[in-house]
Amino acid sequence: LQVECSNSRYVKVQKRANEIIIRTNGRTQDSLLAYFVLGEAMHSQGLYGESLELYMKCLARLGVNFPRKFIQVAVLSALKKTKEQLQTLSSLSDTLDLPPMEDEVRMHAMTMLDRTARAAYFLAGQSGKPIHACQCILISCKVMQWTVKYGIVKNSSQALLSYSYVHIALYKDIEGARKIFKVAKQMYDKQMFDRSNSPTTQASFNNMSYLILNWMMPMKELRKVAMEGYRSGLEYGDNNGAMAAAHSFICNIVQTGAKLSRIKDDIDTYSQQMIDQKQIFLLPELKVYLYMVLMLMGHSDEATESLLLPTEKRSPRMRVVELQLAVYFGDYELAKRLMKVAGHSVIAKVSPASPIVWRITMFEGVTAFAIARKSKGLQKQKWRACGIRIAKKVRNWVSLRNPNCIQIMHLLAGEQHALDGKTEETKQKYDTAMSIARRHGLRNDVALASERAGEMYLDVGDFEWGAPYIENARTEYRGWGAHGKVRQMLEKYDNLVN
Repeated sequence: LQVECSNSRYVKVQKRANEIIIRTNGRTQDSLLAYFVLGEAMHSQGLYGESLELYMKCLARLGVNFPRKFIQVAVLSALKKTKEQLQTLSSLSDTLDLPPMEDEVRMHAMTMLDRTARAAYFLAGQSGKPIHACQCILISCKVMQWTVKYGIVKNSSQALLSYSYVHIALYKDIEGARKIFKVAKQMYDKQMFDRSNSPTTQASFNNMSYLILNWMMPMKELRKVAMEGYRSGLEYGDNNGAMAAAHSFICNIVQTGAKLSRIKDDIDTYSQQMIDQKQIFLLPELKVYLYMVLMLMGHSDEATESLLLPTEKRSPRMRVVELQLAVYFGDYELAKRLMKVAGHSVIAKVSPASPIVWRITMFEGVTAFAIARKSKGLQKQKWRACGIRIAKKVRNWVSLRNPNCIQIMHLLAGEQHALDGKTEETKQKYDTAMSIARRHGLRNDVALASERAGEMYLDVGDFEWGAPYIENARTEYRGWGAHGKVRQMLEKYDNLVN
């Protein structure tokens, strides 16, 4: 069954798995493995809801049940219980010396819990429903509790990673998450050295590490982490993990200013691999990023109709992309409307530790201050207060040593100073934001900061200072490959350029 699943023969997997489950009445070890592989096949086809339901039924047969109602109360209780259990150890690093788990039933359940958490995570991103994010937290807590109480299994290091993710998701406790991550990495390395963990887990470990490290390391350095997960997944037959890593890589290069033509080629390559290997579960998200790239490149005619869905059917990720495009093209009225559906009201509830949470604050903050600049009276006060709240959140993340938010912090400070008419402070903050973004190779952020600085000077009639910033922004956008944006700037600033 596992061989058939690895070769993407999902029809055969479903037929044979159902035969085994019926023959064994769903109660033997063989039936558990059949459930496991059948769930993997569903997940690979993007059927997250079906795979989650299957895993939940299988866990119930093993005596592991999760609440369907009052789930937020259950999350608080589970977090409290997990914290109390960890406090029975003298330090978190004592988990490295825990004995191996011996109960075979619990070992099977631990493996199933790992897959269930993954299915819930992807379903949260697909559906936009917070209940699935809560299920992820409940499962992570259960695995941590069992690790401390009954011993280590091969996915205990993954459980520690998930618990580190929870610290960021719920508490934005980056320092606490950093300590947990360090222990998780030590446990994983020890298991690999002792051969109590198989190399096939490397892609999954790298993929979860990527999400956590986005809060701790410069994003461009994380491309290597994503590629290591991709290569190890292909090498050891974990096609599912390899394609998840490829998706992380695309997310990274889209946000970190890689050449847009290169991103388009990479999306085409990885999309075809997903189709060839029938690992289509992340294909819709790659199409969303392709839409963003084509719009920036000025190839809107190539944006396929399949991406132009009715508003109520658009995924949270699609709405995030639309918000970014609205800001890049200066349509702040559209961006204002999209903030309600693309911002934290959706993303932070279903994937609260995703790197897109801190990344989207730049676009939300710029939108808030841009609307405030054009408004008067109570509306101006309202949007100024909104921008200040977002800027404060970013400053807090910087104080917790998130290196990816520093240029965002200075950009939003420049926006606030511009709104308050503090010209000298504004120039200093915009220039600092551009300098930091340039040092990190974030050409897209350099372009946006330069354009916003230029617009500030033009708004007050200072063409001598405004023109060089606008010209620099145009150069950076052209270097990024955003020719659609460059054409828009040529039309908008035609008199200035001439």
